[in-house]
Amino acid sequence: MLLWGHPLMKLFVLIVSPSVSFLFEITINFKIKGVDLVVFNQGIIKYTQLKTKKDTLTGSQSDRSINEFKIHPNSVFAAALDMGNSWTISKTKAKENNIELLAGQAFWSMLYLDYETILNKLKMTVRKIEKELYQV
Repeated sequence: MLLWGHPLMKLFVLIVSPSVSFLFEITINFKIKGVDLVVFNQGIIKYTQLKTKKDTLTGSQSDRSINEFKIHPNSVFAAALDMGNSWTISKTKAKENNIELLAGQAFWSMLYLDYETILNKLKMTVRKIEKELYQV
């Protein structure tokens, strides 16, 4: 799997099988509106919009995201980290439009990556940045 796209994902440049993931914009200079990541998983192409956490979207962005996504089969709205009180995007509307909601472990397992490893790497990176910024 080649992994690009979301700023968190730039922490990891990994090649893992059997999932293939890429961002059209970086890979072939082509952008699909509303799609951050295209994942080929278990024989299915999944069009994915990735946010940092569940409640990243503002309420006004929710309908726009659903409209962008409902045209794609196998759409996934994902949160890299299982944080935030609840999804800003309506679970009911997501279900009505066949949009899968994945957060944390569920998202990273779609990419065949261990969520705990991701969290540990992220913690180390944040600590390193804090040390550099604040000389802690």
